[in-house]
Amino acid sequence: MENYLGVWTFAEQRDGRLSEVSLELLSWGRRIASQLQTDVSTVLLGHGVGALAAELFQFGANRVYLVDSPTLSRYQTKPYSAVVGHLVSEYHPEVFLFGATALSRDLAPRVACALNIGLSAHCVDLKVDVSTRQLLQVCPFFDWIVTIVSETRPQMATVLPGSARPLPRDDSHAGEVVRVVMDVPPPDVRVLGVESVPGEGESRLEEAEAVVGVGRGVEDGGVVRELAKILGAEVGGTMPAVDAGLVPESRMIGQTGKVVRPKLYLACGISGANQHTVGMQDSGFIVSINKDERAPIFRVSDIGIVGDVGEVVPALVRALSSGH
Repeated sequence: MENYLGVWTFAEQRDGRLSEVSLELLSWGRRIASQLQTDVSTVLLGHGVGALAAELFQFGANRVYLVDSPTLSRYQTKPYSAVVGHLVSEYHPEVFLFGATALSRDLAPRVACALNIGLSAHCVDLKVDVSTRQLLQVCPFFDWIVTIVSETRPQMATVLPGSARPLPRDDSHAGEVVRVVMDVPPPDVRVLGVESVPGEGESRLEEAEAVVGVGRGVEDGGVVRELAKILGAEVGGTMPAVDAGLVPESRMIGQTGKVVRPKLYLACGISGANQHTVGMQDSGFIVSINKDERAPIFRVSDIGIVGDVGEVVPALVRALSSGH
């Protein structure tokens, strides 16, 4: 495994704009690379996106592997996975990080399977055992937090968006662009990309200073949204709240959703299963409302209100609206 060197990240871009998670991964990459005493490279695929390399350098990349092709202008599984697999086989990174997004949850497993290597999904933390150069991949597993190590190289993982903050922008930081010329395979003839449209309910939950979380115990989503409006907060929720139609999937917080760190997190009718709390437990101040005084959410809360959400939230709305 001594031939595997360097920390890689995958840069997601849409319409020539980098996603926030691409910058977050560079923060993780620099943290890991400093412990392994190596550098950070980023893989950038697309068409006419070479100018994005400068931004990747400013946020921590030392090197950008750029593959430019009209076939890569829109994400499609077959060409993207073939290109990424080729790059891994050619350059042998020691660590390769992806965001736990819809795109990379499709891409990373396909690359891992094609190369017959391991992949840890939905990591909420990454650590390094310097003595063995092992990446310790911390992931939620039902009601536990487990640490996974890989025996294969590269050590691949998808990381939850919001689990790290991008590094401060450094306009003076430059790097090397490696333009890789290769035959990009065509898309799968059974799948044809026709149009890309923004999803409904898109939000920047990760950047909000206040978030109101909606759980199974909420029956009236309208009053919760009214409270959020008064607080100037974004609304997110648990998987049961998504399944009940109270919040869109793009606003799900937790193991398979987003990680948030607002100054204020108000949990309404959320029991506190580990699948959700891993996505909000690092919030600055957590207030929880639940009628079950033994609800696990109270263990991570600064203030706990034992009561029916249907009674407490309207009372809060009235009090805040009247200025009392």
